[in-house]
Amino acid sequence: MTAMNKTLGFGLSVLLALSMAACGGGPRGRVMSDSEEDQVGNRAAGAETWDRLVAGTVEKLLSSRAAAITNLGQKKIAVMPIENKSAEELGDWRDQLYEVIATSINESERFRTISQEFLRVALTEARVSGDEVYLPRGRRAIAQALEQKGAPIEMLLRTTITTGTTNPGQRESQRNYGLTLVLIDIETGEEVNRSMVRVRKEYSR
Repeated sequence: MTAMNKTLGFGLSVLLALSMAACGGGPRGRVMSDSEEDQVGNRAAGAETWDRLVAGTVEKLLSSRAAAITNLGQKKIAVMPIENKSAEELGDWRDQLYEVIATSINESERFRTISQEFLRVALTEARVSGDEVYLPRGRRAIAQALEQKGAPIEMLLRTTITTGTTNPGQRESQRNYGLTLVLIDIETGEEVNRSMVRVRKEYSR
């Protein structure tokens, strides 16, 4: 075999190997089992942070509130849109956090949430957001809009996400994530319960 043929054959072998590697080396995925721990985000909060925060705050809120309720019947709750006051964008976590919180409430024996679609339309009609739920006119506007849609409520639930960041050095930092749930009486505006859970994360680069 001539030197040219050897070189050509070697080049074709390399191209074939690279082609096979490219075909077999693409993105892969697998379904994680329930026994596996969540992946830990190395730049921002991830499943391991949000799941712990939501589970802790909802459990604390509902268990303490249920113990204080003596009359029978389920309390209707409107879960307000999540307020993100943290240093990070929530991205697709916003909707998932809402669903987890609402589902956890509905799985309890004493509380039920109303439809998110009803609440969204009611907030648009009432033109109420954020701290305005503490104002009598704001709560009345929400309550009236929901009653007209056949979805009366007794309480509002506000969800707020916050962060606090510490930078001890150039290559490391600590960020404290906080999730706060506040249950508000729709008639009086009183905070009937408040729970907060924090998760601390260390980042390095």
